[in-house]
Amino acid sequence: MRLYLAGGLVVVVAAGAIFVTTLTREPATVAPPSSAPPSPTPESAATVLARADDLLLDGQWDAAVLTYDEASRLEPDSAVAPTRASTALVFAHRYQDAIDYAQYALTLAPRSSAAHAALALAFNWNGDTERAQAEARRAVELDSTNARAHAYVAEAAADQFRLADAEAALKRAEALAPEDPEVLRVGGYLLEQKQDYAAAAEAYQRAVEQRPRWAHLYVQLGHALRVLQRYDEAIDTFAAAAELAPTDPRAEAGLGRTYFDQEDYAAAIDHFQRATEIDPSYPTGWGQLANIYYQRRDYARAQPLYEKAVELERSPALNASYRNALGWIYLGNHQTAQAREQFSRALEESPGLRGARDGLARLNGH
Repeated sequence: MRLYLAGGLVVVVAAGAIFVTTLTREPATVAPPSSAPPSPTPESAATVLARADDLLLDGQWDAAVLTYDEASRLEPDSAVAPTRASTALVFAHRYQDAIDYAQYALTLAPRSSAAHAALALAFNWNGDTERAQAEARRAVELDSTNARAHAYVAEAAADQFRLADAEAALKRAEALAPEDPEVLRVGGYLLEQKQDYAAAAEAYQRAVEQRPRWAHLYVQLGHALRVLQRYDEAIDTFAAAAELAPTDPRAEAGLGRTYFDQEDYAAAIDHFQRATEIDPSYPTGWGQLANIYYQRRDYARAQPLYEKAVELERSPALNASYRNALGWIYLGNHQTAQAREQFSRALEESPGLRGARDGLARLNGH
């Protein structure tokens, strides 16, 4: 992708050069040399890279990626720009693009700890915790002072419910960079896994203070506040995220969950519907909207929403819950083959899911 962009820029510049040459062959259009404006001084790769870094810090993910592409064009043998672009793409929730950029960086610098850490982050947010763990550990092996590499070891371990390993890795990250926003974010996530939501909210708030324009930090803070039933603060926090990233559906989904928790179902439905409109490929909008209708026993509306959610959801736990509900809807409609398939697949993704086991038992006449 980056190479195609760079190639496109070269073609445009070349075409422009041909056009100017053609014009200057006409004597009437030639200006005296003294009146010609000075040629702009080309930016160095370092200057463009610094500009991209500023955009990254400002949470302007797409602009940052384009500027990192420009830096790569100027310094094609350096892995720095594609590595940092990968992180911007993760925060923009473009996970496969992030993986591609980090893997490209590693073709340039196979022993880059930063590139392995970026790939770990991309794999983890894409739901591949095993590969995330392997890449994060490789990043630590290459540079034991890379705080984010330790943090990403912790994040992947937490997603695998290995909390003791996660805590040990996080302590190493905190010792190296206690105020790094990514270290703080992972710390907040680990505290959520331990159900210490008050401490998690504090960690996320510190991360927000470090990077006040990173919308995803507000989303995570909002969820911690919601669980603490600090609903007004949660609504304000999700609204801030929506203002920073109006094309990210996660803030709208967070607002939907907050209103749902307060039993304001009309407002909840409105925000979940907005989430699906912003990004039709975002599974949480469909799944949570289905949950509302299911709990209200409006199964006819819930069914197509669950069907859409299970097509899109990557989280095994969430997908199992959607499949379980969908199985019971099918069972109620006497669609026994479809019900059996959904219960069976739910148990593949979450073997301990009692509702799915009960559904299969009902189908088997037990």
